[in-house]
Amino acid sequence: MKPIDVKKPLDVTTAYYPESDGKPMGETDQHRDAMVRIIELLKSYFAGQPVYVSGALLLYYEQGNPKKFVVPDAFIAKGLQPHQRRIYRLWLERVIPQLVIETTSNKKKERCRRKGGALREARGERVFPA
Repeated sequence: MKPIDVKKPLDVTTAYYPESDGKPMGETDQHRDAMVRIIELLKSYFAGQPVYVSGALLLYYEQGNPKKFVVPDAFIAKGLQPHQRRIYRLWLERVIPQLVIETTSNKKKERCRRKGGALREARGERVFPA
């Protein structure tokens, strides 16, 4: 995948980007509580600043390909107004999240590494498996 060029002019496509991946959240109480707490702490910390804080939101990282998305537990994107969004498309927002947080269990660590790798690739960073 090639890195996203946030300075490139927008190219609006007709692809449909769903608001849900159709899967149940299926997390433990502990995981869900941690995710909500992290989002609330970040919102409180960045209150009054142009920082978008969200989580459990579909984040699409490849224009024209609705199958290329991640769903971070929490993330921030500095320089964006903190209004409600239904989905996050990197090529329209033009800001790659500067912080992505995943709360996970031992069982899901590898899946989370792959999800994080997709965002690092979108930034143009090289990804090396741990």
